[in-house]
Amino acid sequence: MADGMFNASGRFGKATQFGKWIGAIFSSGITARVFDAKPIWAQLKITERCNLSCGYCSEHKNDGCHVPVETIHKWIDHCTGLGIKHIEFIGGEPLMHPDLFELIAYVKSKGLNTGLTTNGFLLTEDKANKLIRLGIKRIQMSIDCLEPNSITKKSVSLLKSQLNLLADMKIWVHVNSVIVKETIDEAYDLAKVLFEVGIPVAFSPAHDRGRLIVDSSNSSIVTFLNWLTLQKKNGAPVNMPQFLINYYVDTFLGKKVQWTCEGGCKAFYVDTNGNFKMCSHKESDIKLLNVNNKMLKENHNQLKGCEKNCGVSCMLLNSLPFCRFDYIMESELFSRMKTKQTVYDAKECTA
Repeated sequence: MADGMFNASGRFGKATQFGKWIGAIFSSGITARVFDAKPIWAQLKITERCNLSCGYCSEHKNDGCHVPVETIHKWIDHCTGLGIKHIEFIGGEPLMHPDLFELIAYVKSKGLNTGLTTNGFLLTEDKANKLIRLGIKRIQMSIDCLEPNSITKKSVSLLKSQLNLLADMKIWVHVNSVIVKETIDEAYDLAKVLFEVGIPVAFSPAHDRGRLIVDSSNSSIVTFLNWLTLQKKNGAPVNMPQFLINYYVDTFLGKKVQWTCEGGCKAFYVDTNGNFKMCSHKESDIKLLNVNNKMLKENHNQLKGCEKNCGVSCMLLNSLPFCRFDYIMESELFSRMKTKQTVYDAKECTA
């Protein structure tokens, strides 16, 4: 495994990975955003095209377009002026964009952090090394199952070489997996395989256009999330802060978590038409190039009306720390100490 990130046994190096994560945060200047109403995170959708057609995905259009590089330059310039700290390239599949490497370099030249979200199939050793040389800070790869199925090909068996590439990259990398109650049993096995490889992994419950489906049938997902807490406590590379796990559990159990979405301020989304959106599930005809800091400030600490049962992890991660510090502290300092019964239940489900 990667030197300085994982040890030879494949066990996750918690201290070193935490240090890399903290280093990325401090080097980007993100901590300054605690004290102002300027943005942290921008997702730029640079292509509609994807090399896959996953059954649950609404983020691709295989006959769609790549956004011209000159247009994306203007977006990046404008984001820089707004005070953004991190630009994430998404799609579709961003590795299909013919100018991706030039765009990574352009973001770096602006002094910003950059990353991409990929299904991994187009990631080769040469491309990975070039991304590192150009200064990319983060790569998220999506894997949903051990073996391909009728819904998705994003599986461990088809992405073994790419997983090995991720494990050896000396930057902030992780796998994200979508979980649904119908296939939750496989999620345990998927987690164990990725833990053994030594790659940090996050699990996102499936949502319907941004909203978690909350009903009595989600007990199996709650049990899995409690099991993740136990694995995290035992040192497994669970790439989810405890407050996010707790939020999902509380929401599925019908507990009301009061919070204020920072979409449109701390984080925002730009579609291939250049429309500025609070998140990918909120329609807008406002063009990014017409957005100014006054407009962002108006979205700061303001309820958006969509907070209830929200399942959009990037918005939760960029909002809860700013509006619910009490919830963060309770989660990170106290609620990892699960009751004996919860731990017992979590162990039982893996027996």
